[in-house]
Amino acid sequence: MVADLSNPGADPPPGGPLLLPVASGKGGVGKSFLAANLAIALAARGRRTIVCDLDFGGSSLHRFLGLPNRNPGLSDFLCGHAGDLEDLAVETPWERLRFLPGDGWTPLLANLPGAKKAKLIRHLARLAADVVVLDLGAGSSLSTLDFFGMTEAGLLVSTPDAAALGGMLVFLKNDLHRRIEKRLAAWKNPALSRLLKAEREKPLASQASSLEEFAARIAAAFPPAAAEIRSLGEGLRPRVVLNRALRDEEIEVAYAVENALRVKLGVTPEFYGFIREDPAVAEALRRGRAFLADHPEGPAAEALHRLAGRIDRYWGRRVPDTADRLARRLIRIPAKPPAGAPARPAARLAALGRAVRIFRGLRP
Repeated sequence: MVADLSNPGADPPPGGPLLLPVASGKGGVGKSFLAANLAIALAARGRRTIVCDLDFGGSSLHRFLGLPNRNPGLSDFLCGHAGDLEDLAVETPWERLRFLPGDGWTPLLANLPGAKKAKLIRHLARLAADVVVLDLGAGSSLSTLDFFGMTEAGLLVSTPDAAALGGMLVFLKNDLHRRIEKRLAAWKNPALSRLLKAEREKPLASQASSLEEFAARIAAAFPPAAAEIRSLGEGLRPRVVLNRALRDEEIEVAYAVENALRVKLGVTPEFYGFIREDPAVAEALRRGRAFLADHPEGPAAEALHRLAGRIDRYWGRRVPDTADRLARRLIRIPAKPPAGAPARPAARLAALGRAVRIFRGLRP
């Protein structure tokens, strides 16, 4: 359920807070930077915001907020040393923003047992806030996938390079299969479970080349399950943020991403942000400061506030042609030129060509 952000107040919104998981297929793409500064930007818009470090085993969100690492964290809650998650949320220098620290020191928390994970998910959904930003661990561990799966729409952060984009595609493939597994487990059909497991574990050359092919293979024995798989894919709406771009023309990779996810996974993404590389980000981290605290203006800060505005206005509904909208704003060309239109400049064609090559050889 999506929270109503139109009337922030003292009590939790009807249906609970808006849960905003932030994930990435690999590390180093700026996921924690984005989670921290997006939370600051949302709080600046008047939203009671909690930003939570769910990167168990590698917690570093406090550094991107410029906060000390001396507060009790989620391990205290999970290990029974704190009874109420709300009590662990600490105030920050920003009005309306609180921080739920993580824990990178308690052994073996990176892969949470199912009962502890379910307990944490229940309590996160009850926090007294308008928005809860969840900074997840990089990659596709089961804990990360289950936190991302708390909602149908989460933020996926990637840079425009091949490794990060490929990692994002793999993350979404794993996310989709995890959602299928959990949805169909409720049917309690051992034969279906064995069939799903066999399909997932086939050699790469024998795996289904798309979600539709996967569903078709299941349909022969379990037609209702195939319909459920197709429906689940159609309902997902990952929101993509391209971070650390070197030039505006790199927005062209959005078309290849959009096409790859639609064809290979049966999922249609929305593009919510495009943030240029900014050396001030690393400088703020070295100084132990939040980026928006030291650099409230400039292209990267503007992009972060624009992203917060999109979430504020559009998160609860689908927005079509988001790649087109970003491209028109950034490089001021028709994103999909009509027949007979002039060719794109060489730099833009090169960026698009790189993106197409990235995805052409990948399997879902």
